[in-house]
Amino acid sequence: MIPTSVLNEAATRFSLDPESIEPLGGFDQNVFLSPLPEPGIVLKFSPVTQLLASKREIAWIQHLRTCGLSLACPIRSHANHWIETIETAEQPFIVTAAQKVAGAPPNMIQEWEPHANLFTQWGAFLGAIHRETRQFHVPTELPDFPDFDKHTWWDSLTPDRDDPLHAHWMKALDTLQSWSRDKRDYGVIHGDLHAHNFHWHNGKITGFDFGDGEKHWYLYDLAIALYHTLDVFPREEVEKRNALAHDLWTGLHTGYKTAHPDSVLLEERLITLLNYRRLFSHLYLRTNLDEKRLTPKLKRFLSQQEQEILIEKPVWSPR
Repeated sequence: MIPTSVLNEAATRFSLDPESIEPLGGFDQNVFLSPLPEPGIVLKFSPVTQLLASKREIAWIQHLRTCGLSLACPIRSHANHWIETIETAEQPFIVTAAQKVAGAPPNMIQEWEPHANLFTQWGAFLGAIHRETRQFHVPTELPDFPDFDKHTWWDSLTPDRDDPLHAHWMKALDTLQSWSRDKRDYGVIHGDLHAHNFHWHNGKITGFDFGDGEKHWYLYDLAIALYHTLDVFPREEVEKRNALAHDLWTGLHTGYKTAHPDSVLLEERLITLLNYRRLFSHLYLRTNLDEKRLTPKLKRFLSQQEQEILIEKPVWSPR
């Protein structure tokens, strides 16, 4: 929860009307929108411990924008800062601002058709991010992007030894850590480009929320897009989920290879990465959601998800 005093101070520093700011979302309910000046300004609040990572994120976004990618444009404060630090009696916050992008998240069912333009553009967008990031050099005063298994919070996800999921987590890590980290297939990824982290407008994708950037296999970014899109249909609608997965994977793969042809994208690893994403998401939610946010619907979802993990039910198989 972001205190009202912090919201008001952020509005002042970015020359916005405090009365106009409204909640927009975010996993921690930390993203807000000021509708004026048009088309709107998005404010994102984070703990001050994320200061260096946020500086790296802005430098990365600026690099990708200069390479021609359509991304939300960061905005400086009245004091000409990309990031403002706001002190409180309990904890300091940092806040960044970006221009609201045109369009809206795509309606996945409405846009769904075999080889839909959206799907191929989504893949091409991810491929362009990976291709251009290979030329990005993190400023020397900032930390490099962490490998996926070297985050400071990594150990907090590991289940206790008596937890039924412990063996599944360790097995998944052993598998991933046995793979070669060839530069053609492993590097900095977006890490969360699902359909609510970009807008689709006039046949064009504009991306945002690059705060989960990390080093991983490029294929994982495609697996993330696929995994989170499948939930537009309930798990019981197996045929629809499988058909959507097939068409989305075909489009993602086709578009990606046009933008980043050097990457191999070993398809046999897709199943492993989809299953890993489910396990990672389950543990992340279980670890970071407090009891107040665990609604009955979400509890049922997590219970069903855990059962699928325990019986090793594949998320989807392209074959």
